Amino acid sequence: MVCGDWRDNPEIGYSLRRAKKQAMIKELDPVVLTESLPEHGLQAGDVGWVVMVHAEGAGYEVEFTTLAGETVSVVTVPARAVRPVDRREIAHARMVA
Repeated sequence: MVCGDWRDNPEIGYSLRRAKKQAMIKELDPVVLTESLPEHGLQAGDVGWVVMVHAEGAGYEVEFTTLAGETVSVVTVPARAVRPVDRREIAHARMVA
């Protein structure tokens, strides 16, 4: 049996690191939306807060609010639609409809 090192294949290494980060998302964590949800008034890059974890991280219920604390939307999304906030990121303000 031949076994390769995941570090020899950057694509696999990236996937493993991403999966590890995804597994770390828990309730009350801030997350970044990775795809737009126009039917909810949300754009990729919007920041929300996890209010519920579904099926051990297969999906999340996320609340998105204005900077004044008013709820814009609460949506259930698959894990691929959000990612953890990076400690070096800064929030960006935009007007909502």
